[in-house]
Amino acid sequence: MIYDIRHVTTYEYENPVSFARCTLRLEPRGGVGQELISHEVEIHPRPAERNVRRDFFGTLTESVTIEAAHRNLRIDSRSRVSVSRRPPARAMRSARPGRASATSRSKPPASGRPPRSVMSLPVPWFRCCARSAPMRA
Repeated sequence: MIYDIRHVTTYEYENPVSFARCTLRLEPRGGVGQELISHEVEIHPRPAERNVRRDFFGTLTESVTIEAAHRNLRIDSRSRVSVSRRPPARAMRSARPGRASATSRSKPPASGRPPRSVMSLPVPWFRCCARSAPMRA
């Protein structure tokens, strides 16, 4: 099954921000039964500097510096992932809000479409900070 994943983060500042330094970890991980097909990140305003590296755990980490004054910061991440494994039994149990009877299980959904499978994808991690909005550890 192919998944198109989009993660958009938007910051709106009350006053213009003259500088921002961000660390992004938005690329889904590949692994057994999951293959990353494509991944791209668009940032507005355009960063003056972008550095990409793999951290100790193999996670793609992108550091960006924005030196243009801005009131809005938009980070748009798009990925395509192919998943070829079955969801764990516990994920399927937790996806169902209650026990269905044998009769209701055999009926098709009201939409006429087959039920969707629940697949577990790693959640990307994101962190960004700007001088006018400091983050505390």
